[in-house]
Amino acid sequence: MKNRLVSALWCLPLMIGSTWAEATRWFEAEIIIFEQKSDPLLREDFSFELKPINNTQSQQLLINQIEQQQLNACLNNARPVLAGDALISDRQVIQSVDCPEQGEYLSGLDRIPVVLSAEPFDHMDSVYLLAPEQLQFNDVMQRLKNQGLKPLLHTGWRFPEEPEKRAPYYRVLAGKKLENAAQMSFIEATRPSNQAPSNDLLALLLVDNQTEALPPASTLWQIDGQIQIYVQHYLFINAQFNYLENNAVSGEIQSAYFEQFRRVYSGDVHYLDHPKFGLIIQIRKFKH
Repeated sequence: MKNRLVSALWCLPLMIGSTWAEATRWFEAEIIIFEQKSDPLLREDFSFELKPINNTQSQQLLINQIEQQQLNACLNNARPVLAGDALISDRQVIQSVDCPEQGEYLSGLDRIPVVLSAEPFDHMDSVYLLAPEQLQFNDVMQRLKNQGLKPLLHTGWRFPEEPEKRAPYYRVLAGKKLENAAQMSFIEATRPSNQAPSNDLLALLLVDNQTEALPPASTLWQIDGQIQIYVQHYLFINAQFNYLENNAVSGEIQSAYFEQFRRVYSGDVHYLDHPKFGLIIQIRKFKH
């Protein structure tokens, strides 16, 4: 009897851990980012400077996948040159040609791919990107194109539920690469006073003139931001993005910033609206 009791006590932590793991719900998020049409009623004021987004702690799923794709492309191009031997390993290729595993492949691109290739995983072991065949917004992409709108990114990822304090931000890049500039300015997007603002228009955050300008970066992208999704009885989205563009006259990079906090329901499609670009997002339950 005593031995049975000891065995039961030893198994109790394992049972609790197993129950907790099974109780953790998983979700998948799918997003489309597209460029808005030019609005003749939109007036832009670049007199405000911008505080940069702190994305040092963000998950780099998208960037890591792009880097891996570019490394694979480098290896595929180098393999036939090195040898006709099909048994030559990736390690031998990496050591023989300029295909470093930690190379700056992202900065070599002129534009972020609209759709990223990824393996069609179906597990709940770690966070991962959705493969193209797992995305469900293909009809939305076609409707955007039919309306003359330009999709910049179509991607998604699977993740476990987390409370706000533990839920990570996911870094998101989209669009074209911009040239460096010594100073970046802030776009205050405004409309004529006789035009009612849209309820879906994302809040634009102004900062005072004492804020330091963004330092020049080695690579700047048309859209650079991050998204946090967490569960607190309901699903919540925190989104922060910079939109960058080159001034046609001065050549300096100008930036529009927005952030939005929104409570959402799984399965609903949500549209985050900005005068320069739009973001469509849906969060779906995964295996529950």
